[in-house]
Amino acid sequence: MTESSRSSASRILAILFACLAALMGFFAFNVVDGVFGVAPAILGVAACIAVTVFVVWRSPPPEKEPDA
Repeated sequence: MTESSRSSASRILAILFACLAALMGFFAFNVVDGVFGVAPAILGVAACIAVTVFVVWRSPPPEKEPDA
């Protein structure tokens, strides 16, 4: 397997995973909306986005490889 086909395969998997996550989020939002109502559902989405931003912001930078 060449590097470009590996890159292409990983890109396709990433897109597939993103679509699956979006679909699961859509269904989760509708379940929360149906059970609790629109306001808590919107607050839940806002909380998920805020936690995601916080986790990404707090993540350490990738380590650089030492110069040899």
